[in-house]
Amino acid sequence: MIPLTLIARPLTAIPLADAMAWVVQFGTRVVARRLDVPEIVVHAICLYVAAYVSEVERHATIVCPLRVFRELRQRQATERQASRRATTEQAAIRA
Repeated sequence: MIPLTLIARPLTAIPLADAMAWVVQFGTRVVARRLDVPEIVVHAICLYVAAYVSEVERHATIVCPLRVFRELRQRQATERQASRRATTEQAAIRA
């Protein structure tokens, strides 16, 4: 049976944020009931997994080859600048 408040409001009046919050809460309840654990445990595990994945992505440069390529180009550019400085300093010492 549909609640009367849902029938009285047009469906376009439901903000997207409220709908997404409801979907997340519903998903958490479904997973918690399926695993037979409290909802707070499912929520904590989700936060832990999100933090772990974030750390892995931050430290694993192999995952993003473009980032590795950019860092390699930057390192080569700084080495070229350092070698140019060294040669100009040697030339200044000789002169």
